[in-house]
Amino acid sequence: MHKSHSKNIYLDHNATSYICEDAYNAMISLLRLPLNPSSVHHHGRIARHYLEHARQTVREMIGANSNFKVIFTASGTEANNLALNGIENRRILISAIEHPSVFKAIKDADIISVNSDGVVNLEHLENLLIQNKDTKPIFISVILANNETGVIQPIKEVARLAKQYNAILHTDGSQCPSRILINIDDLGIDLITLSSHKIGGPPGVGALVVRDTIDLTPIIKGGGQEYRIRSGTHNVAAIYAFAVACSLANKRIHAFQSHVLELRNYIEAELLDLGAIIFGYNAMHRLPNTSSIGMNGLQGISQVIYFDNNGISVSAGSACSSGSIGNPYIQTAMGFNLDIANTAIRVSLSDINTKSEIESFIAHWRKLKLSKSNV
Repeated sequence: MHKSHSKNIYLDHNATSYICEDAYNAMISLLRLPLNPSSVHHHGRIARHYLEHARQTVREMIGANSNFKVIFTASGTEANNLALNGIENRRILISAIEHPSVFKAIKDADIISVNSDGVVNLEHLENLLIQNKDTKPIFISVILANNETGVIQPIKEVARLAKQYNAILHTDGSQCPSRILINIDDLGIDLITLSSHKIGGPPGVGALVVRDTIDLTPIIKGGGQEYRIRSGTHNVAAIYAFAVACSLANKRIHAFQSHVLELRNYIEAELLDLGAIIFGYNAMHRLPNTSSIGMNGLQGISQVIYFDNNGISVSAGSACSSGSIGNPYIQTAMGFNLDIANTAIRVSLSDINTKSEIESFIAHWRKLKLSKSNV
């Protein structure tokens, strides 16, 4: 992986991560070529070769066979919007802990509650399915692993209920490749959103992988690229680099489940001793790299500024709007009051982070905690 040229410590990999060396080199090698897969000439055929190779690589990463279409988009956000708006005339159910690109993609949805650990309430989901089963067909969207707490949702159980009530199931899996193994058939889902820049690929590329029995209506109309579902000239260089990152994702899981998990557990053990709150700490399954951490009495944004001033990059919530911090709806959905929820920061690690970086973060957290206590 590329490392930062600055002395700053980067602990915000769920927002975006470094592009990996192989993906970087692959992208650079194609950037000067005139690659448009829609062209019928020699260069168009070259572009189609790279595009279809990328499509197959994405399928292989998530265990999808040829019965799934890989639709390349400009982002995970666009993929979520296509999933939510591309299937018409359905009642939509979404969990209370979805990414803003799901919440804001639609105007009307029933919200599935979560418990205090941030895990979707399956009983509430089934009640909603029963209430809506005689109105219109149902579309469910439940995130695979929450981007703030890292809590992994019981998607196989959600899929079982979806099948029982003849519903379509979408999951936002943007945070999962390279961190946990994904097998789309084993999970039983119909659509999954993926994002390049979370897993070592370049920004500006995403994908919606969809079962080919599902009809999607385009939300971007034009030349009819991508199965006539998503129009726009392909960014072949970036798509191919995304695929290179996908080809490495499952090989990186071991490092996340060992080195990165050890670093995350070290952070949480040290900070819990100092009185921190770890949102979702008691959940049975979490991503190995993600911690949502609260410090009583000090808002998350103040902590972000403090750490930034000390050369450490962390975040307070999703990095989905320019320079703004939104309402901590993930933590409030888990039952925490607003005063506590507002203290949350997110620390998200990668396999390039080191023990010394983590020790520096803990030392600064301790210093801030002590200074606040002495005020």
